Amino acid sequence: MLTWEEEWFFGSNSSADAGLSLSSFSIIDEMMATMMDIDLYPNLTSIILIGHSKGGVAAQRFALSSSLEPRQGVTLNYYVVNPSSVAYLTAVRPVLISRDTRCDNNTVLMHNWSFAVPQYDDACGAIANYDEYPKGLGMRQNPPPYVAARKVDEMRRAFLKRNVTYVAGTADVCPCITSFDGTNCSGHAVPTCSTQGMCHLETLLAFAQHVQQVQIEIASADTCDACVDRALSSHRLVKVPRTGHNHCAMFQADETLASMFPFP
Repeated sequence: MLTWEEEWFFGSNSSADAGLSLSSFSIIDEMMATMMDIDLYPNLTSIILIGHSKGGVAAQRFALSSSLEPRQGVTLNYYVVNPSSVAYLTAVRPVLISRDTRCDNNTVLMHNWSFAVPQYDDACGAIANYDEYPKGLGMRQNPPPYVAARKVDEMRRAFLKRNVTYVAGTADVCPCITSFDGTNCSGHAVPTCSTQGMCHLETLLAFAQHVQQVQIEIASADTCDACVDRALSSHRLVKVPRTGHNHCAMFQADETLASMFPFP
């Protein structure tokens, strides 16, 4: 039996107790490759990979680092739901709204972030290693072998071409979740040194804007024909009103289901 002690959501390898060590992402590759075997599933037309919280963390990194492509006639869709962090595509990070103990969801929902390379933070001083995987695509340390096997430019371009949906609970404003509704933050230190967001909602909404910005920049530079063709349609944001850090509520929400199964 394969087991992961930690960081399975980043694609790390399993423990070697079973005599072999495999990336959690290679297991997902094998599962989806089997599903795309036309002899086994001749009528398959769509695969949805969805994850909430740490599952959302995994879904975003997998969409970034996997080289798996769907067979002809099959669409592969990634759903990143309320993740605590994301891997940024470039070295910039959002200029955060505030460093209060809680995010105000009305402010976050209406905000347009600016992005810059972080240099120094009044609260934290110099921000070291902020862009190394799994926080970004810097590879100076030791990323999992699965991730290290791909070039950074390949990962960035592949990710931009994928069908990725970011699903945000508009009440997921607690930085340290201890309750399903996201309201109980007591007893937990506020992540004042965050470079991605002060809560799950800000983290995901800011990243969605970052992806749009990168798509526009690459398309404008004529360095990615596929990015020009797909424009911004392959990445989208779905907001689930009045919902916190609750996977059941997020998966069963009308907004989520309508985006996954857009049938009349």
